Amino acid sequence: MHFHQRALIFSRADLEFGEKYLDVMLEDGSQSTGFSVEYSEIGFDQTVQSMSELAVGRLGLVLIGGSIIVGVLTGGQPQGMAAGFNWLCFIAGLILFASMRYARFDATVILLSSGNRLIVFHDGQQKEILDEIDKRRRSDLRRLARYDALMHPEVEMHKLRYLKKHGVVSEAEFEELRSRIESQPAVRLGNQ
Repeated sequence: MHFHQRALIFSRADLEFGEKYLDVMLEDGSQSTGFSVEYSEIGFDQTVQSMSELAVGRLGLVLIGGSIIVGVLTGGQPQGMAAGFNWLCFIAGLILFASMRYARFDATVILLSSGNRLIVFHDGQQKEILDEIDKRRRSDLRRLARYDALMHPEVEMHKLRYLKKHGVVSEAEFEELRSRIESQPAVRLGNQ
């Protein structure tokens, strides 16, 4: 399953849902980054943030800088159409740079266990994308919903409470696993 997202003019995201990983490619007009993340590494906490389209301001600076360079190269006296075009570029650059604070879009930001962020633009597809992430994350976390006798019971209970809190295991599954954990002695390591 693949989603292509676009926010305003320059910001883009490509999300490819694979069997074990979500592949992400983000671009903002001047740089791009890509990464893969296991579904179980995608956090449950989400925030909606208003983000700037930084490339709009950068384009404005390029137009302003270009018109200043043309002015310097022509001794401050561009002639005819060149003068009109130079002024047009300068004014368009000022408008773009000034509008940078208004060139904003909303996105849902999800923290990853690595500390990185997953960004889902609010472009009309976000609900379907977030639902798919949630479905695959819960499915991936289901593999943890088993008793591991080699782990300390407190660690197992912490894991079990986490899975219950996020709806990965039902109340009945929680109670069954809890009774198995509580009936096992603590594992002793080394010469304790």
